[in-house]
Formats: sequence, C-alpha cells, structure tokens
Amino acid sequence: GTSVKMAYNTLQKNPSGQYVYLPHGVVSPGSGIIYVNTVDSVKKQITGTFQFYSRTINTDGSTTIDNILGGEFNALPYTFTSN
Repeated sequence: GTSVKMAYNTLQKNPSGQYVYLPHGVVSPGSGIIYVNTVDSVKKQITGTFQFYSRTINTDGSTTIDNILGGEFNALPYTFTSN
C-alpha cells in the first residue's frame, strides 16, 4: 500500500508575536483518507480531496479532536521520494 504523511498546521502567533504556521494536534496513521482524482505526470500535478482528524492533549489532560471533514487540493505540484 501507499502511505501518505499528513500534518495539520494552523496560523498561530508565536512567542515573538509573529504569525506562523505551526502544527495543530497529531494526525495518527489511519485517521484520514486522501482521494486522488487526477494526476498530470507531464506537469507533475495532482488533484483530489481529503478528510482526517487530529488529536490534541490539553494541559488539563483532556483531549480535543478536530475533524477536517472536507478539503481539496487542485493542481498541487508533487515529487516522488523514497525512504
């Protein structure tokens, strides 16, 4: 099978007061799905949709679950890598 690494980053203010994209929660293996609709191997672009959830352990020990129920990517550049 093919595995895809997913991350959920949101725009947050860092300690210096700058707005940066930082990880928001943890996306575990099996917590989402990606549908590839088209691949343009000449332009090296991919189009599709995705959905997943992430978990954040709060300072009080509780867990927050964020559901991303619909997202899409359109003509996103891609490259192949190997481990």
